[in-house]
Amino acid sequence: MQPSRPHGTQARRGSNTIEFALLLPVFVAVLAFAFEYSFYFYMRASAMNAVRVGCRVGAVIPPESAHSPSNTAEDAIKDHMSSSGFFNIDCTALDDDRCEISVSEDGDIPTQTLTCSMSMAYPSLTGLVPVPGAVEARSVQLLEIQ
Repeated sequence: MQPSRPHGTQARRGSNTIEFALLLPVFVAVLAFAFEYSFYFYMRASAMNAVRVGCRVGAVIPPESAHSPSNTAEDAIKDHMSSSGFFNIDCTALDDDRCEISVSEDGDIPTQTLTCSMSMAYPSLTGLVPVPGAVEARSVQLLEIQ
C-alpha cells in the first residue's frame, strides 16, 4: 500500500522545470547585459587611459626635440592601444580604419594646448544587448615647455 499524499501534489509535478524554463531567458539576458557592458566599460577605460597617457607624453616634449608634440602623442597613443590587442584592432596599421586618432595643437604661447582624441570601433560581443558602436576618448593637456 502506498502512503497517502496530500491532495493536489500530483498537479504540482514538473512545476520546477516550468519555472526554470520561464526564468532562463531572463537570467541569460541579465548575464549578457552584465558581460557586454562590463567589457565595453573596460575598453572605454583603456582607451581613455591610452589617450591621457599619450597626450601627456606629447605635452612634456622639449621644444628642441626632433619630434613635434603632435607626432609624439599620436605615436604614444598608437603604441599603448596596439599592446591592448582589442578585437585585433591595430591602431598602428594604415589600412585599419576601425581606429581613428587625431592630435592637434591649439592656442598661442603661453596657453598652448595639445588636444588628443581617439575613436575605435566596438563590435558587440554577444549581439543580444544594444551597445554603442564605438569607444571614444578625448584629452586636453597644456604644453609644459613653451
